[in-house]
Amino acid sequence: MNTRTMCGARAVTAGLALIVALGLGLGACTKPAGTDTPRRATQTDSTGPDARGAAAPGGAYIIKFDRPEKVGQKSRVVSTGRVDSDTAMNGRPVAAQSVRMTYAYEGIVTVKSVHACGKATRVEVKIIQLRMAQRGVTRDLLPAGTVVVAETVGDKEKFTVNGKPVAKDADKVLGFAVSLFDGDKTTTDDVFGPDGPKKPGDSWKVNTAKMLASFKGKFKKASLWPKPTDVIGKATLVAVRKRSGMDVLDLKVQTRIDNIAPHMGTIKVTEGYFEIGMSGWVPRDPKVLNHGYHVMTMKMHVEGEMAQGANVIKIVVDHDQSSKTTTTPVK
Repeated sequence: MNTRTMCGARAVTAGLALIVALGLGLGACTKPAGTDTPRRATQTDSTGPDARGAAAPGGAYIIKFDRPEKVGQKSRVVSTGRVDSDTAMNGRPVAAQSVRMTYAYEGIVTVKSVHACGKATRVEVKIIQLRMAQRGVTRDLLPAGTVVVAETVGDKEKFTVNGKPVAKDADKVLGFAVSLFDGDKTTTDDVFGPDGPKKPGDSWKVNTAKMLASFKGKFKKASLWPKPTDVIGKATLVAVRKRSGMDVLDLKVQTRIDNIAPHMGTIKVTEGYFEIGMSGWVPRDPKVLNHGYHVMTMKMHVEGEMAQGANVIKIVVDHDQSSKTTTTPVK
């Protein structure tokens, strides 16, 4: 389970650049994309590598999503992901706004600086693999052994090699795979943490107020903004298991927010919703750092209208994103 603050929202916000661009000028930003990569059904999967082992004995457990990072901490991070985005106008697909992209990332991450809230603001990543597949072509975006400096600049992430910005596609994939402090001090525990110890099978509600406060900074000038009653979500302690000889907590989170949509320029937004699914595990011992596995799925649906003379064009945008990430310590 990702222990950084609202990583899913950050990743989806990066993907929503296509939607925002659509609102500013149809077809202006995205080259035509093929459909060579079939759409895969969104799912949450609480089984990861080495998922063997019986559940721990009954009892209640303290659940801690967030594990503060420390300067000098070194981890191996392996992540794969998929981004699918479609746009339709009056029911017809807009090929120029269709995206099918997958990526694979592996790197040794060394923390160089940390915010007071425990999130890294600067890391060095020694690339083992950084790859993108799109339109039937798979490309290595950076050679193995490349050292990337990732750092927070304002509320954005900057990726450089030898002081120079990485290329556009490398920046895009690193933006999905690397998570840094972005100015939002809300923690995963603030939003998804329970109010006390829980037993396997127990579920609890997400903190709606803190979730919306965190999202507010990511959906600037939102076209639609939800009420607290528009948020439905819960977290569940699925089981306690043994993984790689370590006691871990299997956790699952599912949230849906209705009546939410980003600013889309001249498009009048009429409907929108956002879904987040997370599942995976964290070490049962809150003191154990940089160990974990998580699956994250994100979906955004937006509908709107745009006047063109006497005609009204109906626009529908669907953005689906998923990733799987494993983090292990490196000595």
